[in-house]
Amino acid sequence: MIVYSESQYVGPLGHPATRAAVTQLVAQRAMLPNLCVFAAINLLFLAGVWDLAAGSLLQSAIAVPLLSVAMILAWYLGHDCAHSIVFENRKWNYRLGSYLAWINGFAYFRFRDYSHDHIRHHAQKVDLLGTDVNQLLASFPGWIRRLVLRLEHSYFPVLHYLIKIDGAIAILRADDKWYRMRVLAMAALSAGFLALITLKHWFALPLYFAAQGIRIHCTRFVDAFQHSYIEADPADHTAPGDKLYEHKNTFSFPVAYRHRWLNLLILNFGFHNAHHSMPSCPWYHLPRLDTLLTSHDCGAPQDLANVTMRNLLAAYHRHRKVRVTASDEGQPYDAGGRFSLEKFTGAFTDKLLG
Repeated sequence: MIVYSESQYVGPLGHPATRAAVTQLVAQRAMLPNLCVFAAINLLFLAGVWDLAAGSLLQSAIAVPLLSVAMILAWYLGHDCAHSIVFENRKWNYRLGSYLAWINGFAYFRFRDYSHDHIRHHAQKVDLLGTDVNQLLASFPGWIRRLVLRLEHSYFPVLHYLIKIDGAIAILRADDKWYRMRVLAMAALSAGFLALITLKHWFALPLYFAAQGIRIHCTRFVDAFQHSYIEADPADHTAPGDKLYEHKNTFSFPVAYRHRWLNLLILNFGFHNAHHSMPSCPWYHLPRLDTLLTSHDCGAPQDLANVTMRNLLAAYHRHRKVRVTASDEGQPYDAGGRFSLEKFTGAFTDKLLG
């Protein structure tokens, strides 16, 4: 199993006082923030499903923001589960992560596999290529390929579902009997859930997928510009870069600096350089860790203060079609070595393993 040592992250921080402060902060654990988020996820999800099934068209429309926020929070709390920092016991992290994955329609796959691949992302400093989108598209007739790309161009995340279906089919064709049973059981459970809400109201199903589409685009957008890593084949276990490479190719784009409570919408995931500096830091400490690293000149080396949310949204929109078929994540620096979004295509994380 791939693991990483905290010493490789603490060591480059320099001054002993900084190392001590960072280590002390990261070691602090609090269950209350996780319990509050978990409660919010369940309340929002149950309220959203209730509105979908029991309400009028207007009431069902209210379910869309409720469900999408529940899915987004579940996605990012699941990320902490992947790092095994919600519970001390790894198995409980995996169990909670599997439940949160089901809320996002991602429970066909074993959570421990996602966790393993995500840890490899940190340890090897690469984005692990899971699905060759161009190869997948080439397996379809030309008119389907054109339709898929046109839908992606119009912000319909059809590739998200095609990639998941392709992965599920690969498992069904494999020799792992229990894994095949898991995929079939999850497919039956999901189909039953969707059938129940559709029987109540015809418009419940498209509204549910609208909520899921918001979550998909939220996580696509957040993930797109956090790295400019090499996309590596999972069979390749070599690390292409050192800590300096990671530092140079990892970027922090918080939702807000002034009103930091807004970062709770994605559980502080925008403080991504801080997360990569200390991957065992729980989400509720990341703003403090970012401040601590920055105050000791250990933060991101790039000057990103002038990169606004409008800049990021414009780049996300501009590269929305190219990104899904690109063979790399683009160039984040201009000829003068300054950070630039002009040729930074960004990552299409739907195809990545973790």
